[in-house]
Amino acid sequence: DIFESQLFDFRSVGILYLDNSHKMGRNLEFRYSSVEGDELEIREFAGEELIREQLINMDIDPTDAIDFISDALKSATPDTDEWWK
Repeated sequence: DIFESQLFDFRSVGILYLDNSHKMGRNLEFRYSSVEGDELEIREFAGEELIREQLINMDIDPTDAIDFISDALKSATPDTDEWWK
């Protein structure tokens, strides 16, 4: 399972920057919130402003994480660009 690989083995916090401005731009913050690592908290930021957040049970609904990331990429992409497809 891709979410159990070492690629996704960030037990504290992982940040994915959605544009080149990094800390002042849009980003996603990932955090495993349970001891067993089955709950993933994803938060979307515009700079320091929290846009939205979701707690996802990776054992039950792992595709919710993909949907959250896809929606964030759509929001961060100007209407003329569709590099996320």
